[in-house]
Amino acid sequence: MKNNQEKAGLLGIPDHEAVKNLNGWIGASLGPRYFRRAFERLNPRFPVRSQLLDFGNVEGISFDIEKNHALAVDAVEHLHTSSSFSLVIGGSHDHGYTHLKGVQKSDKCTVGCLNIDAHLDVREPNPSFSSGSPFWYALEEGILKGENFVEFGVQNYCNSPELWQYCKKKGVKTVTLDEARPDVVSVFNASIGEIEARCDTIVISLDLDVASAAVAPGVSSPPPDGLSAADLSGIIRAAGQHKKVKSLGIFELNPEHDRDEQTSRLAAFLAYEFFIQKFRS
Repeated sequence: MKNNQEKAGLLGIPDHEAVKNLNGWIGASLGPRYFRRAFERLNPRFPVRSQLLDFGNVEGISFDIEKNHALAVDAVEHLHTSSSFSLVIGGSHDHGYTHLKGVQKSDKCTVGCLNIDAHLDVREPNPSFSSGSPFWYALEEGILKGENFVEFGVQNYCNSPELWQYCKKKGVKTVTLDEARPDVVSVFNASIGEIEARCDTIVISLDLDVASAAVAPGVSSPPPDGLSAADLSGIIRAAGQHKKVKSLGIFELNPEHDRDEQTSRLAAFLAYEFFIQKFRS
């Protein structure tokens, strides 16, 4: 039972250590700070901030990835237990794993996930955890079953054959960017529908590099093509309308490589869209 059924919870994870293991652009540790700044600047018709509990940032982040993950799991568990639905702001996408694990520990139920991402992020650690490994860990540890996992918006040019084969072996459904177009929201809703009956709680993991670099330049690995802002807002609104979607994670916001805080403002807008749908449902 949740402690407060009327409040949304927000948690920041200011960590990008695992990006270094893929030689990606560092800077996502600043994501929570710039997200909050953009979110506070919103002057919306429906004031969601009065119903938002900000749990601050995960404290004690260091160069030790395993320690960072343990701290984040505990913080997400507390966040999710203390609010009716939750929002996690990264930080790098290795925390897609800590997000899922924390939610599962809180709800103690069958968890499903839609990863909205250009990348599959199922890399086997070689030798250590990277920002490309979150769902390998989640699948291998049994936090997530392949049949309850959808990779949405992935692109062919940036995922090796081994990663596609791993997803097939695990029974993971993949929806490429081309397969999602042109009616992205309808395909997304259908994807939720495919796992909804088997899951008690659904987590949405949004890696902002699913958007094109023109839309979201401030990420660790910006792609030349991707979803539009309209696609993303439609997807997030749709996600918020599903009762079993209880948590949204937004990852890889990298202010050091942003342009006029464009990506921070996009992340804040998407969070607002999610909150509005949850409060209305």
